Amino acid sequence: MNVIKQDAYFWKIVYTFAMKQHHRVISLQTNEVWLANELNKKVIRLVRADYDWSNQLKQNLETSFAKLDGLRTQLRWKTIAAENVYVAVLPPVDDWEHLFKRQMNHPNGKVHMSCYLIEQGTEGYQVTPNHIPLNLPELESKAEEEYEKDITYYKQAVRASVEKKENQEQQTFSRGKPIVSYVMLTAIVLMYFWLEYAGGSTNTLNLIQWGAKYNPLIMEGEWWRLFSAMFLHIGFFHLMMNGLALYFLGTLVERIYGSIRFLFIYMIAGLIGSLASFAFMGAVSAGASGAIFGCFGALLYFGLIHRELFFRTMGQNVIVILVINLVFGFVVQGIDMGAHLGGLAGGFLAAALVKLPSQKGFWIRYGAGIAIVVVAATLWLVGNQFPSNHAQTDLQIAAEYIDQGNLDEAIPFLERAQTSEEELPEVPFYLAYIYLNQNQNAEAIPLLEEAIRIRPEFHEAIYNLALAYALEGNTEEAKSLIDEAISIEPNEQMYLELQKQIEESS
Repeated sequence: MNVIKQDAYFWKIVYTFAMKQHHRVISLQTNEVWLANELNKKVIRLVRADYDWSNQLKQNLETSFAKLDGLRTQLRWKTIAAENVYVAVLPPVDDWEHLFKRQMNHPNGKVHMSCYLIEQGTEGYQVTPNHIPLNLPELESKAEEEYEKDITYYKQAVRASVEKKENQEQQTFSRGKPIVSYVMLTAIVLMYFWLEYAGGSTNTLNLIQWGAKYNPLIMEGEWWRLFSAMFLHIGFFHLMMNGLALYFLGTLVERIYGSIRFLFIYMIAGLIGSLASFAFMGAVSAGASGAIFGCFGALLYFGLIHRELFFRTMGQNVIVILVINLVFGFVVQGIDMGAHLGGLAGGFLAAALVKLPSQKGFWIRYGAGIAIVVVAATLWLVGNQFPSNHAQTDLQIAAEYIDQGNLDEAIPFLERAQTSEEELPEVPFYLAYIYLNQNQNAEAIPLLEEAIRIRPEFHEAIYNLALAYALEGNTEEAKSLIDEAISIEPNEQMYLELQKQIEESS
């Protein structure tokens, strides 16, 4: 009778924690159950066992304590605290209370375990030590047959609950096949090879021609560049990094949200990322980074709704990778952080708008929809009202036009770069180069002098200035300048030839 009653009490405790106090069952065995509370990072170990001697109890304590550190690693917790509860008919016959008087602590400081023993007494259940910090149920007096029915019921209910939760978690990560992710991945790879074929994926003019984000053209009405830029990448390394991220992150988000929701999240995140880049960065840019950071945002929203599952499965890894990417973006120059941060926010809001399958909440969706519209409109207005001309971009475009021999097309970009507060010696240098090619030597001289003022060691500008003076007949000034250029770059053959020509003509 006592054994059946204690078995029933053991399973009622398990049932109470698992079904009513919402602890997650980690391990379910006949006489030993481990449960976890994800919120307070605590574990409860329930053991139904009778030990004749204290050394048997001590050995079991040590075994369970050794498992805790491995369980901490498995659960990805920094620290773990456990309540180790033994449910017994009778305690060991020898001295055993000293085993439970103090908390067991691991030398690493990350594992702590308190132990308790619940036994049947003449006046109900007795707990050693006297107080146990757990809300334990009571057990009514019944016939032995009723206790056996209770045991069967509690076992079946707990096992059914465990199976149900496992199935729900499996369904959470398999709501869709990653079809859209693979389509997007295929699209960016194909566009990369097309760019390479059409003139190079690092060629600014080629990128602009095929849809890169370029603020002046967007302001002139080519808003579609906010989307087309998502499918272009600048160089193989850029493609590889974003392709890998899309393969791992995109497929995960698509499995969680489903294909249609994922497509919406991906496109909205990419749009908000492009708008943020349009508002705060004037350089030509391209890439799926905004949409990929939107995948991070969607996973963070998932973590907000399913906090326990998120941190138990992927949460720490997602947050660490996200933080590394953000820090890397702020430290390394040339990374479009506007697109990254905009995509992150856009992905979070888009996920809230489409919500997770089976999630309810009209007002969350309504608020997320309004937030997306407000953010997008604000970024669009900022980009149009406060355009950020990027002198480096204009300079690069002009240089590519000059390399192609299209000198006249380069002039507007160089003239706009001249209006920038950033002094770039290459701007007057290229303008002077164009004037020299048009036999306007006098117009080229002050521009070359300006380039040298900005960068005194600019030997190419010094050479061109010497050439301009020589063409104007000022051989004395030309000789002085070519000597200076040779002193900076003594092995340049062009400089030596010009020096010889000047000396022969003087």
